[in-house]
Amino acid sequence: IRKQQSLLQIEPDQVPFDIPAKWEWTRLGEIGLTQTGTTPSKNHGNHFGSHIPFIKPGDLYPNNVDYSNEGLSETGLKESGRIASVGSLLMVCIGTIGKCQLIDRDCSFNQQINSLSPYGRLCSRYLVAACLSEYFQKSAWAASSRTTIAILNKGKWELLLLPLPPLAEQHRIVAEVDRLLSIAREAEAEVDANLKRAQGLRQAVLGKAFSRGRAE
Repeated sequence: IRKQQSLLQIEPDQVPFDIPAKWEWTRLGEIGLTQTGTTPSKNHGNHFGSHIPFIKPGDLYPNNVDYSNEGLSETGLKESGRIASVGSLLMVCIGTIGKCQLIDRDCSFNQQINSLSPYGRLCSRYLVAACLSEYFQKSAWAASSRTTIAILNKGKWELLLLPLPPLAEQHRIVAEVDRLLSIAREAEAEVDANLKRAQGLRQAVLGKAFSRGRAE
């Protein structure tokens, strides 16, 4: 882990809960390069195009990122765009704070989004799972300022604490999350199928009752 800058030391009374002996608490800004996005001036139409995806909060979904919307041109990227490399975490820090996803290609992104490009031996999928945890989401909202809209600036975002296990444990956690999500999806599919069967039975019963009423 390479430190991007000197962040505040983590004091014992700041640690929110105990973690296993080989884990460590770290600040988000210590495990990757952080950036806040920008939007090129829209007064220049040549800033936008298809050279590189330009991600906005609405492009981040629970299971994927939509790269097909408005992109930047080479000129727009050169003038004021910022690049998050493949495997980076994008997190919304204005408005719908905490919404996040990994990118599978280099992207630019707007000022409502912060990016974290992990250093060294860090599993990106563990990072996004940790950032979607109830603990981290509550921490992000608690650190934000609220006027007419919630804002979590990059300085406060970088200071948020994250539990970091050894790399092998990161991969094990990701595999377990995948297993449990697969079970949840199967359960949802079964519930949907049962609901459709129940709706079909209800319609059949109602149809039979009304046809009998008409016959009488």
